[in-house]
Amino acid sequence: MLRTQFKSWGRGCQSPCLGNANSSEGGLIAARDARNHFAQRCKLPGPLTPKGLSDPTRRKQCKASVDGGNTSSALYNEDVRLYDLSVSFRDFEEEVDFLQEVVEKHVGQPLKSALELASGPGCHAVALARRGVEVVALDNEEAMVAYGLAKANAEGVKMDYICGDMASFDSIPTKDGKVQLVYLLFGSVAHLLTNDDFIACLNSCRSVLAPNGIIVLELQHPNDVFKATELTGDAWEVNDTERESMLLVEWGRDTDEFDAISQVLQRHISFNVISKKGEIVSSKEVVLPQRLYTANEIDALARVCGFDIVQHCGALDLAVPLDDEQQACRMVVILKPQA
Repeated sequence: MLRTQFKSWGRGCQSPCLGNANSSEGGLIAARDARNHFAQRCKLPGPLTPKGLSDPTRRKQCKASVDGGNTSSALYNEDVRLYDLSVSFRDFEEEVDFLQEVVEKHVGQPLKSALELASGPGCHAVALARRGVEVVALDNEEAMVAYGLAKANAEGVKMDYICGDMASFDSIPTKDGKVQLVYLLFGSVAHLLTNDDFIACLNSCRSVLAPNGIIVLELQHPNDVFKATELTGDAWEVNDTERESMLLVEWGRDTDEFDAISQVLQRHISFNVISKKGEIVSSKEVVLPQRLYTANEIDALARVCGFDIVQHCGALDLAVPLDDEQQACRMVVILKPQA
């Protein structure tokens, strides 16, 4: 089991990881200060301004390389455990409570079967499997699939994990080939870059969804989508007590390019492992294209596929509405097939 401590140095609502995260050490500060903190800790000359990590000289000093292929594989496959560590502060048991509550409310039955898309380390899927739910996880990264299966085996739970494209599947290994719930969290909807991709994903979901089943999507909050050109990114650190090091995650920069027509953001993401001495052990950086969706776009695309939105939430909490100015930090959409 990963033993970690979390501290946030950036805004809490832009990354797919910080929707429900809270820091007890002074709250969240600007990502600019996070980079300066990173520079001081790693003994780089001068403060890191928002453009600092984009400078080739600084990048060389950080031993980081940009993956021009715009793929997450270079970031995650090198050490899948780092991604698991980066999201380890999320309360997976509480979020699984939410998934079960959603099914009970909108399906009218206890949750017995589920499919998680873009499952990554499989944290939610494993948590559901522990509760006796028949779970299938899907991810397009073979390293993630292997890691998730190892996690399930280590905890002694049964879970099917398949490697595949969330926009192109038509069968899953459940008893009847159907599930009550399909869910896509961590803002991974953003990997569906076009309307066609989104429609293909929903059509695939429909092919395995049981009658009266539902789909749950977790996306960026509209407040962040409509301020895409003003996003400064997030940064947070997690102490890895097992390896006696710290992981500093950078999720986006204010220099990231945004295409106003395609609504695709070229997001810089970096994982930086720092030793107790403040030295960089490893550093990897990629540029990942991510589509920003509005609430109305989700509604329109869902209806094209024969779904209706039955509820919006502002967090993984049924009691938090999307327009709650105090608590809403994500856009959670619950879809159900049209009657």
